[in-house]
Amino acid sequence: MNRARTLLRKRLPVRLLIASVLTAVCSAAATARPAVTTTTRALCEEQGQALADDMTPSPG
Repeated sequence: MNRARTLLRKRLPVRLLIASVLTAVCSAAATARPAVTTTTRALCEEQGQALADDMTPSPG
């Protein structure tokens, strides 16, 4: 355990790699959430429109 702490404290490249991976994960999550929300909303609206079209009587 002591050796791992020393490794993280003294090795700048290891700390930079950890920071880079954490940044990449956070940015991917921050991008995915609005994309999923927008897509879900659009699909629900489209499905609602399709149901409304099915309920209207066709002319003739």
